[in-house]
Amino acid sequence: MLITTELQKALRKVGLLGASRSQRQYPRFACCIPATMHIPERDYELEGLVIEISLGGALFRPAARYIMERTGSEIMVRFSSYKLAGRIMNTRDFGYGIRLNSLLRQDDIDMIIDEYGIQAPAV
Repeated sequence: MLITTELQKALRKVGLLGASRSQRQYPRFACCIPATMHIPERDYELEGLVIEISLGGALFRPAARYIMERTGSEIMVRFSSYKLAGRIMNTRDFGYGIRLNSLLRQDDIDMIIDEYGIQAPAV
């Protein structure tokens, strides 16, 4: 099925379609950070890994065998001393794409890189 550019924009605006790599606002950094993701509406918590992080978002890979469709859900990701509130913008086979409610500071990204040995931006 072919999706028009206008429909893609509309779906992205309401959070039903993630951004393409060329449209990312902030560079992503590959990482492997043990974390938990809390979904308040279900009072449910998932253990897993943050496998990408940027100033405005993260990719969370749950340790669970199955990934449930949660697009649009408000969440809280916790690792180290960080508590990051956001919304799941897309659900994929390998994890949840999260847009953070508040941007991380570059200092935060630098500290996370130092602490977790993150290398170059993810492609």
